[in-house]
Formats: sequence, C-alpha cells, structure tokens
Amino acid sequence: MALVFMNHLNKETTVVHKHPIVAAFDMDGTLIDCEPHNRAAVEEAAGGRYIDWLKMAGQAEVSIHAWIQERDSSFNIDPTQFVNDCVKGYQIREHKICARAGVVEALEFLREREIPIIIVTNTNHKLAVEKMRRAGLLSYLDTSSITDGILGKDDVIALGMKPKSSSDPYTHVAEMMKAEHLAIYEDSPTGMDSADSAKAVLHANGNMRVTIAHIYDCGAPPDSRADYVIDGRSPEDLIYTTQAIFDLSGKRPLLEPARIPLRAAARG
Repeated sequence: MALVFMNHLNKETTVVHKHPIVAAFDMDGTLIDCEPHNRAAVEEAAGGRYIDWLKMAGQAEVSIHAWIQERDSSFNIDPTQFVNDCVKGYQIREHKICARAGVVEALEFLREREIPIIIVTNTNHKLAVEKMRRAGLLSYLDTSSITDGILGKDDVIALGMKPKSSSDPYTHVAEMMKAEHLAIYEDSPTGMDSADSAKAVLHANGNMRVTIAHIYDCGAPPDSRADYVIDGRSPEDLIYTTQAIFDLSGKRPLLEPARIPLRAAARG
C-alpha cells in the first residue's frame, strides 16, 4: 500500500511503500573500511595526543575535542579549528577509502532480494555521498524516501533531531521507510547506543521488529546488546550473518538470532 507524505529532506511529496524489512547501515567502520585512517586524521589534528578509541569511536569531532580538553590542560586548539583540521585529514586520506571485505557480496545479496539499503551516519551528507562513491557502494542505496539513500548528521540536525548516540536517526529511517522490520548494522559504541535506544523506542511505539548486528574490530570487543556479532576481520562472518538475518525462504527463523558469532554457532 502506497502512502503519500512530505519528505523533509528534499521538501517534496513522496510516494512511499511499506517495506517488510529494511537494512540500515552505519558507514565509517561498518560498510567502509576507513576507521584506522579516520583515527589517524583525528590524532594528527590533536597533535598526537592520546585518544581512548574504545570510548570515543563514533563520536563527533567536537565531542572528542571536549574529551581531550578535559584531560589535557595544554590542549588549547579552538574547537572549530580542530574540526576543520580533522576534515582536512579525512580529505587527504580519501584515496585510501574502500569497502570492507565482504560488504559488496552482502549488499548484492540484499539487492537481489529487493531489500532497501539506507546509510545512517554521523558524517555530514555531502562527505558521506563522496565516501560511498569512492568505495563503489553508492548505487546500492535506496533513494525512494531519503535523499541519496543517506541520512547524515547534518540532515538529522536540520530536521530538529539529535544525531547518534540518540535514537532519532534510526527511528526516523523506520518512519520514512514505513519499515515493519529494521535491521541495523553498527560498529562503534556511539552507534550501538543509537541502535539499542532506537530498538527500545520502536518496540514501545509500535512493537516493530528491530535486529542489531555489531561489527567488531580495531580493538573493540563484541557488544552484548547486539542480536548478531560479526568479526570485522572475517568477510565470511559478514556474508553469513547477512544471509541469516535476511533469509526470506522460511527455512530459518528470521527473528530468533543468537547472541554469539554465527560462524561459531554454525560450527557447534
């Protein structure tokens, strides 16, 4: 059934169909293997100062700036300058951007089944589009309800909502896509906070099904809040987990995920 409503991102009336299941992916560190390069850019902007990435991964640059300043009185770089320096560092490293191993196969699996794919990121929209293009992944995104298939941090703020770690970005995607089941892929603590809180909100508001997959690497442990955990160093884990979550054949329970790595579960 088609629904007509105002798309606040492009200011146009859009016809949207209900989707039985929607895949919502974080970008940096999840679809795109750029986390080490991003961290290097931020550390360079911070003058080589220590950053606890287990706590700060996925945080906005201004939050990282505040975290450093609280712990180092000699850190006197202006916040705006720090953010600009981070962005310059990202741009210098753009040529290193590539898709995470296994991502193309996973996205092909979803496209073959006509499952909409959306990006939800704390990166601003324009830069996110460029990163996805450079990684060769932009064409996989569903653009029917959200501009370019990307909900960036600036998009969220323009809508009067809070970015991750708030539940707002994912609850907005669920509303815009009229999803009956939202599957979220995240890698950082900030992203997992957003996904977990969105799951609680969506369950409470409409008993909507939400599945969370956590990709862990770069020293981060698996997050116990995830329904599925994926070893980021293993393309097989990513592909197998995606097949398990989105298996529409009826042969496997779609919404009874195990809270252990699926590859290990398959061996057992």
